[in-house]
Amino acid sequence: MSPSFKSTDRTALFFLLHRYALPYWRKITCLVSLSVLAAFTMPLTALVLAPALHIITLSSTAPAECMADLSLNNFGPTLLSVLHINSGNTWHVIVSVVIAYIFVSLVYAILNFCAYLMAMHIRTHVGRDVEVDLYSHVLSLPISFFQVQKLGDLISRFTEDARGTAYALDGIVRGILQSGIQIVVSIIILVKTEPVLAVAAFALGSGHFLITRLLGGRLKSRMVEQNAALGQLSSVLQEALLTIRVIKSFAAERFAIKRFGVEAENHRSMMMRFVFAKHLEEPLRFVADAIAVSLILLLTFQAMKAGRLSLEGFGLFIVLARQVISPISLLSTHVLATSGMLGSAQRVMEIFNTKSNLLDGSASAGPMVEKLELRDVSFGYKDHDVLQNITLTINAGETIALVGPSGAGKSTLVDLVLRFYDPVQGVIEIDRQDIRSLRQESYRKLFGVVPQECQLFNTTVLENILYGRPYNKENLQQAIDIANASEFINSMPGGLDTVLDERGMRLSGGQRQRIAIARAVYGRPSILVLDEATSSLDAESERAVQEAIDQAVQGATAIIIAHRLSTIRNASRIVVLKDGTIEAIGTHEDLMQSSTTYMQLYAMQMEQKS
Repeated sequence: MSPSFKSTDRTALFFLLHRYALPYWRKITCLVSLSVLAAFTMPLTALVLAPALHIITLSSTAPAECMADLSLNNFGPTLLSVLHINSGNTWHVIVSVVIAYIFVSLVYAILNFCAYLMAMHIRTHVGRDVEVDLYSHVLSLPISFFQVQKLGDLISRFTEDARGTAYALDGIVRGILQSGIQIVVSIIILVKTEPVLAVAAFALGSGHFLITRLLGGRLKSRMVEQNAALGQLSSVLQEALLTIRVIKSFAAERFAIKRFGVEAENHRSMMMRFVFAKHLEEPLRFVADAIAVSLILLLTFQAMKAGRLSLEGFGLFIVLARQVISPISLLSTHVLATSGMLGSAQRVMEIFNTKSNLLDGSASAGPMVEKLELRDVSFGYKDHDVLQNITLTINAGETIALVGPSGAGKSTLVDLVLRFYDPVQGVIEIDRQDIRSLRQESYRKLFGVVPQECQLFNTTVLENILYGRPYNKENLQQAIDIANASEFINSMPGGLDTVLDERGMRLSGGQRQRIAIARAVYGRPSILVLDEATSSLDAESERAVQEAIDQAVQGATAIIIAHRLSTIRNASRIVVLKDGTIEAIGTHEDLMQSSTTYMQLYAMQMEQKS
């Protein structure tokens, strides 16, 4: 089930992370533990240098007598005393410090690297889960959603926004948590030595939060703009690749290139705006760091001159103060990066918050045994009506043909029968049961559909016919025979295992349509729907496909959207649509006497043949 949530900035991001990260709580606990250990280890890389500073500065500071007296001023001699290292043996002290420094640095590097790998493991899993759920949700949406949504923008939300949302997890756990702990640990150590200077160091480093506040809102809006521009660019590219025959037929390459160039330039411009907002922080933080370090150096030197810091305490304070400023800078960077992810999270939630207006029923649909009935069905879009008061009964086993001029409502009527839309009034029933009371999945499995424009997939012929349904050898062979496809499939290099190229472009139109017919009849559907597949074929292909259609509809319930009247003269009944209403119903002979529209269509097609 897709999440239901009102998307607003940060809450959208944290809602998604909570929903998708919670199943990985054990791994997140491990990630947090590694990050915490790494955060505590980092200050130790500075503290292990204390004995060396004590020796180098020739300090006479005595070890702390108790923990309450311990500070950076006496950390070096205290550590030497606890480890029972003779401070008089300078070489021994330096070697020990070097070994300790390398060891602590190695431990920190291993912990940090393990935390990084764990973060990558979690965020790639979270990213995959978001993408799969988003894909599942998108497929549950009605056809009307795809009519208004640009496919390129949808793809951008999968490739950029879903992954970007998951990447925020790394910034929150490793960046914010680890940096925050490192800041706290370092501040505690500094406060223990010189409280005023510690507060000053934190205050100076906090200038980074001002930078984050100034850039955060801008970065979020720039992220939205960039991904939206990428979506538009992807839409134009996808459209061009799908209509390459049209482009070349009209010699419109220059037009297509110019159009793509405009979108590419818009994307480049939006990307530069995003890059500027994102990376403006780098020079600002560099300058902020320089100012903070310089002022801390002055304040620390003054404290040493005043006797509040020893020379070795001065050195350690500078190193640890730098370790406060660096994680503050890193923390602010991750907060800013997370702000950028807010736009991605919002775009993901916009899709999740789009709900289907076709409510699913609870009953399962069984094979049709009696009839499919439309009673007083009307349908329209916001700006115009398409169908008005359609009443039609389709009995089991009969072939119904829908004919009429362009725009009469033939395709819309079939879309209503398939429940791609619900009528604005009236009811559609199958075996006296309202189709709105049925589960859409079980209801649509009653149909086998052959569209006018056949869509094949970049997989084997077998997979194109099965299309996710269980393999049944008998049903498969029967479907291939009905589709009149055995000869050309057997002539392929791999037979049924031949991999078709994208959209099956290497096959002829007739071959593609016959594979589509085999796909439609493989599941032995109760009702066949054929948007006449012969209208754009040559004579030889048309004959082969028409033979396949004639075989497919024998003894079956079929609805045929007819463009060529010669192909449906054997239909049980022909329904003539005009201006969204049923003008007449009957056989070819009946309609030649009773329907003006049918007679006109027939006369036009006879003229075209002659």
